[in-house]
Amino acid sequence: MRIFLDANILFSAAKSDGAVRRLFELLLEARHECSVDRDVVEEGRRNLTAKAHGGEAALAALPERVTDALVTDDRTHFGRYYGKTLGRVAIHSPRSLAEKLRI
Repeated sequence: MRIFLDANILFSAAKSDGAVRRLFELLLEARHECSVDRDVVEEGRRNLTAKAHGGEAALAALPERVTDALVTDDRTHFGRYYGKTLGRVAIHSPRSLAEKLRI
């Protein structure tokens, strides 16, 4: 599966050795194709420094043709889309993605 990672997922995986980091490791071990874009990397860097986030722009910038899913923990901007497919992209929280992939 091709999965686009939102900045808050990168932030969570980098800041602590918790569930999101483990999900990221499992995705890579299972050879899922995880991707980000330059804006997400920059936002992740800002978040690691400022300890703040707001990834709504990720949906607009999402490369639909090369992505099957967006994984984000940003409930404020994306929570209403969890479990739904917009265009051809499924929107998931880390938990719902883990459940869908059974990892």
